[in-house]
Amino acid sequence: MNKKVYQIMSVIVVFALTFGSFTSASATPQMAATTYYVSTTGNDANAGTSTAPYRTIQKCANVASSGSTCSVAAGTYNERVSVTSVGITFTTSSGLPAVIKGFSISSNGDNTIVQNFVSENNDSNSGAFDVFEGATGVEIRDTVSKNSCMAGIILRGNSNLAEGNEIFKSRQCGGSGPDADGIRVFGDGNVIRGNYVHDISLAENPTAH
Repeated sequence: MNKKVYQIMSVIVVFALTFGSFTSASATPQMAATTYYVSTTGNDANAGTSTAPYRTIQKCANVASSGSTCSVAAGTYNERVSVTSVGITFTTSSGLPAVIKGFSISSNGDNTIVQNFVSENNDSNSGAFDVFEGATGVEIRDTVSKNSCMAGIILRGNSNLAEGNEIFKSRQCGGSGPDADGIRVFGDGNVIRGNYVHDISLAENPTAH
């Protein structure tokens, strides 16, 4: 074999052995985190972009993948959102309030973040912001719960966080074990920090804990 050709082939082999792993890794691209948008003027048939937002938060919860964000515009959303996917952040745009019925985060909703929402007059006995048994790493931050059945926040899983929330006027609504609590806690390693719970009346809820 010609010496010059041999040298060129040797360089190619060394290059392939050295950088081949980078080539194979790039052949399997990672799913990019996406921000989806929700607005009271939107439509669930839209693409969920800033110029074509969804109408409901639930639509965003159904579409978003791990690492994605649902950015919700100010307004009233007459819905209770069920979260069954891992690692979605739900937040309000520009820090303005978005009023909802509440959030239910299933045992599959690990690492969900819910922040800056206002829950008013939640009629579900599962509480305004409810984390189910089995969920881990969920964060409920800077929310407001007013006039909620049972409790403002229920933490059932492990290693979840409730921080900076305001809860008031919780009420009994019948059903099994009717209570009127600020925060109900079950599981292990949950952290409750810097919340403001007030104005829950025993006179208005005479058989609550």
